Amino acid sequence: SLAVNATQLYQWKYFPLNNHTELDLLRRVWSLVELCLDNVYIQTRGGEKTNMASSSRKNESRVPAGVAPMKRKAIGRRGDLIFVKGGIEVGCGELGKVDSGAKGTKEMKEGFLKAPKMMKDQLAALINKRPDQFEKLRVVGFISMGLSLQVLVMDCPFGNICRIRRITRVEYPQTIETYQNEVIPMYELILIVKEIMISNIKLLEAPTTSTTIGFAQVISNQFR
Repeated sequence: SLAVNATQLYQWKYFPLNNHTELDLLRRVWSLVELCLDNVYIQTRGGEKTNMASSSRKNESRVPAGVAPMKRKAIGRRGDLIFVKGGIEVGCGELGKVDSGAKGTKEMKEGFLKAPKMMKDQLAALINKRPDQFEKLRVVGFISMGLSLQVLVMDCPFGNICRIRRITRVEYPQTIETYQNEVIPMYELILIVKEIMISNIKLLEAPTTSTTIGFAQVISNQFR
């Protein structure tokens, strides 16, 4: 369980962090994200996995060889975490082993550039699947540096520009004495993400409404 896993970290003196790698943090600390999503069958794929939504966008113009030779297939952006349900990407995540603050170089590059680009590709892929639900679909991104965690939420409420919102950073408690109070905001943040992902799945599985499909197709074309 989540509580047992957390207790073991304190029991075996896992904190404070010392020469830990990103993989160490993903495997021992942030595994709680994966555990929270297990019961809704959302898979967490880690280890610089290729973002398939990004790969699909980059290869849209690729065609079989004819007069011109076939272009080499472009590889999508690689993310530390990719969240998938039934082959559909519903979020991503980036990790760093050191927390240098909100203005740290790595956090700014991955939180303001890399992750938002992956999220936009994922959102575009969702909208292309269900253009009639474009204003309701959202994707999430985890940004974790050391023991800090921030969540990004991206949507496209008006169909012509993506909006990204940043939820306040939380910290993983480093001592058993502070665990009870400090862990609550962290779990609340993860549960918010979980609800967004569940909402996306329901929207994608909802029946298509023929009355909106014409306008929705115009919106979908803007993401191609």
